[in-house]
Amino acid sequence: MGNLVVKDNALIEASHKLSESEQRLILLAIVKGREFCDNIEQLQGKELEIHADDYMQTFGVDRHAAYKSLKSAVLGLFEAKWGYKYVNDKGKTVVRYERFTQMAEYVEGGAEVKFKFADAIVPMLVELERNFTTYEITQVANLQSRYAMRLYEFLIRFKTTKKLEISLEDLRFRFGLLEYEYQVMGDFKRRVLEQAIKEINEHTDITVKYEQHKKGRTITGFTFTFKYKTTQKVTKQLEQRDENTADMFTQYTDAQLARAVHSEKFIADYGALVVKVGNLVVKDNALIEASHKLSESEQRLILLAIVKGREFCDSIEHLKDKELTIHADDYMQAFGATRQGAYKALKQAIMGLFEAKWGYKCVNDKGKTVVVYERFTQSAKYVEDGAEVKFMFANAIIPMLVELERSFTSYEIKQVANLQSRYAMRLYEFLIRFKTSKKLEITLEDLRFRFGLLEHEYQLMSDFKKRVLDSAIKEINEHTDITVKYEQHKKGRTITGFTFTFKYKNKPKAEKQLEQRDKNTADMFTKYTDAQLARAVHSKKFIADYNGLVSAQNPANQSSSAWVTHMVAWLKKDPGNFTNRPMQEYLNDEQASRF
Repeated sequence: MGNLVVKDNALIEASHKLSESEQRLILLAIVKGREFCDNIEQLQGKELEIHADDYMQTFGVDRHAAYKSLKSAVLGLFEAKWGYKYVNDKGKTVVRYERFTQMAEYVEGGAEVKFKFADAIVPMLVELERNFTTYEITQVANLQSRYAMRLYEFLIRFKTTKKLEISLEDLRFRFGLLEYEYQVMGDFKRRVLEQAIKEINEHTDITVKYEQHKKGRTITGFTFTFKYKTTQKVTKQLEQRDENTADMFTQYTDAQLARAVHSEKFIADYGALVVKVGNLVVKDNALIEASHKLSESEQRLILLAIVKGREFCDSIEHLKDKELTIHADDYMQAFGATRQGAYKALKQAIMGLFEAKWGYKCVNDKGKTVVVYERFTQSAKYVEDGAEVKFMFANAIIPMLVELERSFTSYEIKQVANLQSRYAMRLYEFLIRFKTSKKLEITLEDLRFRFGLLEHEYQLMSDFKKRVLDSAIKEINEHTDITVKYEQHKKGRTITGFTFTFKYKNKPKAEKQLEQRDKNTADMFTKYTDAQLARAVHSKKFIADYNGLVSAQNPANQSSSAWVTHMVAWLKKDPGNFTNRPMQEYLNDEQASRF
C-alpha cells in the first residue's frame, strides 16, 4: 500500500460534524494542555481534566449548564469521528476514519470530565493550536452553530491573505454533511452558510462575506473574504506583550508569577483546587466483564483479528499500533459465508466496531462513582468495492484482548461461527472463562450490564428471558460444543440473579486424541512429529513452494527459527493449505541455509 498523503488532510480540512459544545471542549483542551505541556504534541497519551469552572469562565454559562454541556460534549466527542479519502498505489479510493478521543470519563453528579485525545489526532491539534490563541477562543464563545465554528476555523487559517477559495463539494465535506442533507442550494445557504456567517459577524472579531462560483447556472464553489474588526487598545497591548513585561492586570511578569505560584504558602492556599484522582481499579473490569453491545459480525471480527494477530505477533500484546488486514477470504473460511456476504459483513463490522464503545464503573478515592468509556478501535479503513478491511485496535483494549485470547482458541472460534445472536456470543464468552468449574453465578444487574442493555430495554423479566437469555442458550446448545442450563436467584418473588452451569458435549475420538497429543508423537493429520515437521518446513522445496504465503514484513521472515515455529503451527492447524508435494519429499530434500 502506498504512503498515506495526510499533509493536505489535516483535521481542519477533514470531514466531521461536531456540535458547538464538542468543538468548544477541544479548544478548551488545547488551552488546558498548554498548562502542563511545552507543546500540544506532548498531549499524546495524556489524560486531560476539564472542570465546570473552566467552561463557565470561558463561555459565560452557569455551573449547572457548564457541567451539563461538558458531560454532553465529552460523550459526544467520544462518539464522533473524522474521515478523509485518498487514492492508494493501486489507484483505488480508500476511505479512512479516525477517532477524536480514546477514552471518556465523568463523575456522576460531579463537576469535571476527563478524556484522552486519540493518538492520530494529536498532530492535527498542533495545526489547530497555531490557528487559535486563548484570545481567539473567547471570540467563538458565543457561537451556537456548529457550522459557524467550523467556518471560523477554516477562515482564520488565512490570516495573511484573509481569503479562502473552496469548491462546494469540499465545503460540504468539511462541514460533515451527508449526501441527502441540504441538497437544495437555497436550503444550504439559508440553514448552513448564511446563518454561520451571521453568527460570525455578530459574535467574533472578524466580518465575512462571500462570492459564488458558477458553471452555467449551477453553483460550484465560493470565495470567502474577511477582515478584522477594530481591536481595542488593551487587547492589542496584550497581544504584543513580552513575557518579561509586567502584566497589566496582575502587575507582575511571568517569571514573578511562576515564582509566586510555586511558593509553599500559595500551594497550601490553593492546592486543593487541583484534584488528584485515585488509581482506577481496572483489573476486575476486563473486557469480558465490561459493558458492550457488539453485533455478531463485530464480535466475529474481533475473534478473527486475534487469530490473524497470532500469525505475525508472538503475543496479542504486540498488536499495539499494528494495522490488521482482514480479507473476505478469512471471513469466508471461518464463518462459511459467500464472498459477497463476507465483504458486506466485514464492511458493516469494521464501521460498527469503529462506532462501538465499552464501559465500566469504578469508585475514585473520594468515594464517587466514575463512569469510564473506552474504544475498541482507533482507525477503520475499507477499500471501496474491495475485498478487505483494515483497522488498528485502540491501545487501551490490547491488555483486555490478552484475556480474551486466553479464553478463545482457534477451535472455539469455530464453535461460535454459527451463532447469530449477539447475546449468544457474549454469554458463550462469559461461560468459557470457567472451563474448570463450569459454573457462573451472576446478578441480574451485572448480567444486563455485560450484555450492554439500556435501562428501558427488556425491563419485564419475561421479555428478558424470551428475547435475550433463553434464545441465547438455545443457540449455544444447538451450535457450540457446550450445553447450558441455569437456575434463578430470587428475593421474595423478584429474580435477582442466575447460576449458569454447562458441560462439554462428547467430542469425536480424533479430536480428543489431538488435544492430548505430545509434540514427539506423530500428528494424526500430518503423520509426522514436530521435529520432522520442523525439518520439512525448512527444506529448500518447501520454502520455494510456500514463501509467498508470508509477507516480507511478517516476523516469520526475520529468522529461520521464527519461520519454522510459524509454519509448523500453521501446517498443523490447516494441513490442507500445504498440498503441493508429499510431505516426505520435503523431509528428503536438502535443508535451506539458516538465516
